[in-house]
Amino acid sequence: MRGHARSARIEAQPAYVLHRRAWRETSALLEVFTAEYGRVGLVVRGLRGPRSQVWQALLQPTQAVLLSWSGNGELPQVTHVEAAEQYLDLRGEAVLAGLYLNELILALLPRHEAQVELFLRYGECLRQQLSTDQVQRAWHLRLFERDLLAALGFALQLDRDRHGDTLHPDARYRYHPESGAVRDEQGAAVASLPGALLIGLREGMMPDANDVRACRHWLRDLLAQHLGGRELNAWSLMQEIRAI
Repeated sequence: MRGHARSARIEAQPAYVLHRRAWRETSALLEVFTAEYGRVGLVVRGLRGPRSQVWQALLQPTQAVLLSWSGNGELPQVTHVEAAEQYLDLRGEAVLAGLYLNELILALLPRHEAQVELFLRYGECLRQQLSTDQVQRAWHLRLFERDLLAALGFALQLDRDRHGDTLHPDARYRYHPESGAVRDEQGAAVASLPGALLIGLREGMMPDANDVRACRHWLRDLLAQHLGGRELNAWSLMQEIRAI
């Protein structure tokens, strides 16, 4: 945990902007995801001065930046911003994917807790959204959801079933969050998951398209249990786009 970062001077911290909203006449409130300090709230002032255009362009959601900040309290002040890598030009469904990742982090990840591995996964997932392969893009979202659950203390049990037996790729399983996978001898396709999917999720190996879709519904149900009934905007937007 890095709670002391709220009263320290931080220099050139790798970060992604999660959310930005105007505050007062020339300022903005930021929520950012950083490598060493996790989710952090910041205030940026003077967005009408000489540096305004550069900072406005850099401080956009999903863009990688190097942030410096200082000050006491819950909202330290940004002192410097610079680009961390090439501009990430997300378009179409990739924009919704970025919005979805940001909403998940804002809704579930507490502030000021270091999440270095999840930070790296976030950046990798965003870059994968530039792919033209829709299934591959979706699969990297699933890998991020897997790692987010682990970061929250709810890591999926993906190596053995509830009885300690190794998962079999040709078997089907019902997954219980409290106890793990239970082999489904009836093989009810609607209510169970293929062992190959669970193994693929554990090892990061993408299964076929049908299993990727099944994984989306299953992980969404698991995440919904931690959202307290909250519906993410990205979910409803994706449903509307698919309907059109």
